[in-house]
Order: sequence, then structure tokens, then C-alpha cells
Amino acid sequence: MLSKKLSVQTAIGMFVVLAGLSACQKAPHEISENVLYEVMLRVDEKHCLTFNEFPEALEPVNGRFQGDIFTTNYGDTLRLVCRYPSLTDTLNRYPFYFMKDNHGHYWSMFHNNDGKYVIFREDPHRASELFKEQQESLSSLK
Repeated sequence: MLSKKLSVQTAIGMFVVLAGLSACQKAPHEISENVLYEVMLRVDEKHCLTFNEFPEALEPVNGRFQGDIFTTNYGDTLRLVCRYPSLTDTLNRYPFYFMKDNHGHYWSMFHNNDGKYVIFREDPHRASELFKEQQESLSSLK
């Protein structure tokens, strides 16, 4: 009986996540910080979120290189760790954003070749390596 109850709860949870992902991808300008953060938490390292437009909830990163992006109603804080030109984008140099919350979760966001914004969930161990590699690449350009 317990496993059947867990299966129903899991199915309901997945439905809510899929509905949230669908809503985020279709209308990012209407997604609140709370909803975006919840959806970001549910994406694993093998998947990403793709937006046609820059997500409005992340607008505070524009023109900044570090700092808090937003705090949810539950006290979860998403912070911009750094922003720098994407070194793989030699034509446009769109910014690459590296974000972290107050629970040790990491994400990266960039503008892809199709004109969409992509958010990836990063493995915490790989995230520190990625940040170090990007810092070294930037310092070699100076």
C-alpha cells in the first residue's frame, strides 16, 4: 500500500514539474522567481531548460557581474557568481552566466546559436572546476 501511495505522489510530482517546465518554456516573461527556482531545482545534470526569451525572473543579472538575483518566498536565494563572455561564442560574445543558490546548487546559462537561452544544472564538483577553467581562460586573454 505504501509503494502505491509513493507511486501516485511521484506521478503527481512529475506532472507538476512537466507543467512548470512547459509554462517556463512558453512564456518566460510570466514566470515568477518562485516557479522558475522550483523548476530549476528539478532539472538534473543531464537536462536543461530552454527559453525563447531571456527569463524575466533573471533580469537582475543584466549589467552585473556578481550579486543576488532574487530571493524566493521560502528564503532561497539565487546568486550570480560571475558573468563573462562565452569563450565558445567567438562571433557575438554573448555572456555566460554562472549561478549558485544558498543550498550549494549550481547552474549555468548561455545564449545558444539558435537564439535561445539555455540553463544547465551543474554538478557541484564539476562546477568548481568549470569556474576555475573559465577564470584561467579569461586571464590568458589579457
